[in-house]
Amino acid sequence: MDLQRLLSSDAPRSTILVRILVGSVFLSEGIQKFLFPAALGVGRFIKIGIPAPEVMAPFVGVVEIVCGTLLIVGLATRLAAIPLIIDMLVAIATTKLPMLASQGWWAMAHEARVDWCMLLGSIYLLIVGAGGRSIDGILSRRSAARVGQAGARLAYLLIVAAVAASSTACTRQAAPARTATYVPKVRTLTVTTVPLLVKEQRALYPFLKPAFAAGGVLAGKEVYAFSPSTFTVVQGDTIHFTLINPEDDVHSFVLPDFAVSLPGGMTTEATYIAARSGIFPIRCAVASHLPMMSGELVVLPASVMVG
Repeated sequence: MDLQRLLSSDAPRSTILVRILVGSVFLSEGIQKFLFPAALGVGRFIKIGIPAPEVMAPFVGVVEIVCGTLLIVGLATRLAAIPLIIDMLVAIATTKLPMLASQGWWAMAHEARVDWCMLLGSIYLLIVGAGGRSIDGILSRRSAARVGQAGARLAYLLIVAAVAASSTACTRQAAPARTATYVPKVRTLTVTTVPLLVKEQRALYPFLKPAFAAGGVLAGKEVYAFSPSTFTVVQGDTIHFTLINPEDDVHSFVLPDFAVSLPGGMTTEATYIAARSGIFPIRCAVASHLPMMSGELVVLPASVMVG
């Protein structure tokens, strides 16, 4: 494609509003991947199953920062929109389509509203270009012989430099994983078993009588919970669990490689070493308490805490 044509645009000047909208969201999200890595960066990539999260999270963050900025100023807009379209397609495929399958259309539609806006906004900018109020517009209006082609090539080189910067930042972010200096910590976590909907409450909540009856929605079940139910630690940490079961029912606290019985009316102490990074389910193994009595242990890679 002629680079002069790549920069030219017949879109109205008001296209700047779309550029600012789309670009500012990507710029903000890219920055937050570095400010809050556990929630929005590496930790989130681990949770949704993105391969090599220590590499991909900073890479995507840099791409969103660089390309979002290019959209805002209107430089190489069509080229900058391409990686952002890919970004949103991956986000929808990995987070919103599973929600559609598990929770239905309306839950997915609510959570995906920003994703769709960013995807369609990026596609729009890819099609129409930056509009008149942009660096692309200034370059395309100059003399094609003297400035237009040179400016177009400069914009192309800036995109290449941005991709190179993304790869460099990604490599630097991933380097601590090879030379991690994080010192594992000893963490103390207290967990309490909590009855939510149990048979002893039938007199208090009349709706529980038909629910617990044969054929009811809770037939053969009781609803308990761990409080809290989600824990975040770092790979290599030693966790001292204090597990409190104030009731007379027996529970258990089970991870894929760890299990503790929780007798009624007792406090149980247990120690666990988070040797592997990942998201690990927590369950009570009592059949009548499943699947409700559950939780997650989030183990972040040590590299997240370095640098």
